[in-house]
Amino acid sequence: MIKTAQIRMFPDHGHRWPLWGDVLHDELCLKPSDLHLSDDLTLELRSLYDFWERHETSCWTTPTPTGWDSNENLRVWELAAAEAKRRLADEVAQYGITVEQ
Repeated sequence: MIKTAQIRMFPDHGHRWPLWGDVLHDELCLKPSDLHLSDDLTLELRSLYDFWERHETSCWTTPTPTGWDSNENLRVWELAAAEAKRRLADEVAQYGITVEQ
């Protein structure tokens, strides 16, 4: 199990899991297996990242002003990310780990 007491959840290009620990414990890039996450949440996190990767435009040759290909996709992602973060917080609480809000 990891030593990080608090994790952050946000996507980043090049890291397929939106899970981040801390540098202090050398646990910056985390995977679901590091946190013993359920298979359902692991699939949800992968789908969330894949959706973000397809629709977020910052790496596009010509990014959009909002950073997303549509406002609808941004809203879908925000709602899904909030639900995934809630589920993540529930699952890691048993290990004394919190999720940064």
